[in-house]
Amino acid sequence: MEGKVLKKNQGITFDVLAADKDEKDAEHPKHVFVPEVVREPRMHYYQVPRLGSYLTIKLEYDSCLVEESFDYAIEDYNKVNELKAAQEEEIKEWERAQEELEQEKEQAGESFEREEKTWKEFSYAPFKTRKVQLVVCMNTLGQDRAFTEDEKLFALKAVKKYRDTWEVLERKNMEHDVLLQIKYNEDDRLYRDHWVGRDEEKLEELIEGEIARAEQQQAAEGEDPLTESEKEALTKKAKFDQLTRAFHAPEALASMGIKENDRLTTPGDTELSPKNLENRVASAISSSKVSQAEKKSIVSNDEPDLPDYDPLVPEQWLPRCREFQTFHLMKFPRIFQSLTYLLKFQDRAAICETDTNKLSWKKMKTFLSNPTPEEEDSFDLFSAMAQYTPFGAKDDEYTEYQKLNFIRNNIHGIEDEIVDDFSVALGKLYRWLQTALDMRIEDVESRRKQKTSEKEMREEALEREKER
Repeated sequence: MEGKVLKKNQGITFDVLAADKDEKDAEHPKHVFVPEVVREPRMHYYQVPRLGSYLTIKLEYDSCLVEESFDYAIEDYNKVNELKAAQEEEIKEWERAQEELEQEKEQAGESFEREEKTWKEFSYAPFKTRKVQLVVCMNTLGQDRAFTEDEKLFALKAVKKYRDTWEVLERKNMEHDVLLQIKYNEDDRLYRDHWVGRDEEKLEELIEGEIARAEQQQAAEGEDPLTESEKEALTKKAKFDQLTRAFHAPEALASMGIKENDRLTTPGDTELSPKNLENRVASAISSSKVSQAEKKSIVSNDEPDLPDYDPLVPEQWLPRCREFQTFHLMKFPRIFQSLTYLLKFQDRAAICETDTNKLSWKKMKTFLSNPTPEEEDSFDLFSAMAQYTPFGAKDDEYTEYQKLNFIRNNIHGIEDEIVDDFSVALGKLYRWLQTALDMRIEDVESRRKQKTSEKEMREEALEREKER
C-alpha cells in the first residue's frame, strides 16, 4: 500500500524486527508467516479483508555510507599511508645498508648471508557501519491460498541475497569515495600552498580596475567621486561576478580555444577519464601538467618546479563540482539544497526524500551532470547560477522553502573553513551562495527602505497641501 503508514502497535509486521539472539545463526532471515490472514486477529487491513496468506521478512544489513564512516576512513587511510611510506623509506635504507655490508664482506674475502627481516604489514581499518532495518512484505490476498514452501524459500533467499549484495556494494562505493577524496585533498593542498595567493592578487587587480573605471565615468559625467559604500558595493559585485564566472563562462572558454567536447561529459561514471582530467581547466594549469610521479614528490619536502598557472581561469571550479556526481555520499548537502531553492531551479520533490526537507543525494547529483545538446539550460544547475541576478523586483511566486529567510536558516551553522577543508571547490560554491543571498537580502531591504521613504515623502507633501 504505497503511501500508507503502519504504526508500531498495528498488525504483526513489527514482530519481525524484535531482537532475537538466535537470529545470527539462522539459515534464513527472520520472518513471520501467516497462512490464513482472516484467522489472525492482529492483522491490520487498509481495505476490506480478503482470503489469502501474508509473509514479512526482515532485511537488516550493515551500512557504511554515513558521514561518520567517511570521515573516519579518510583519517585512517591517511594514517596508514603515512606508515606505509615511512616503512618504504626504512626498507630502502635497510637494503642499502645490506648491500654496503655485502660489498665489504666480498672485499675482505668473507662470505655474506643477507639477514632475513620481517616487516610489519599495515592494513586499512574496516569501515564503520550502522544497522539499517527494512521489511519485505508480500501476500496472496484475494487468491484464497497460502504461499507454497518453494515460494517462501525463494523469497527468503532473495532477501538474503539483497542483504549481502548491498553490504558489498556499499563497501565498494565507500572505498571509491574515500580514494577520490584523498586525491582531491592533495590537489586542494597544492592549490592552498601555491596558487590561492595568485588568485587573490588577480581578484584585487580586477576590483581595482572596476573601481577605477567607475570613477572615470563619474568624473566624465561631472558627478561626485564614489563614496566608500559605493566602492564596497562595486567590490562585492565584482567578487560575485568572478565567482559566477568560475562556474559558468562558456563564451570565455570558447575564446580560449577550449571546445565543448573537452569538458567533463561523464555523467554517472564512477571512473574519471584521463582525457577529462588532463584537459580540464579546473586545475588552472595552462601549459605543462603534473605527472603522478611529480605529484608524489610534491608531497615530500623537496618540491619540484610547479607547472605554469593562470589565475582565475573561466569555469575554474566547474569540473570538480560536476565530478561530485560520482560520489555516493556527500557532505554538506544543504549547500546544494539551498542553492537549488534560491535559484528556483527545481522544486523540493525533485531533490528531497518524499514529503520531507531531507535532501536525496541520489536525486540531487543527477543535476550536476553536463547537459546533453538535447537538454535545455534549465536542466543545468550551473547555467542557472549564471542567469541569476540578486537585484531588482521579482514578480514570481515563492513557496515557503524558496524564501530568503528559510534558505538563510537552512545553511545556518555551516562554517566556511570546515567546508574548505573538505573541498576548495565546494567552498567556492558555498561562497557564491552566501554572496548571492546577502546581496539579494540587501537589495530587498534597500528597496523596502526606499519605498518607505517615498511613501513618507508623499504623505508629508499631502499634509503640506492640506495646510495651504
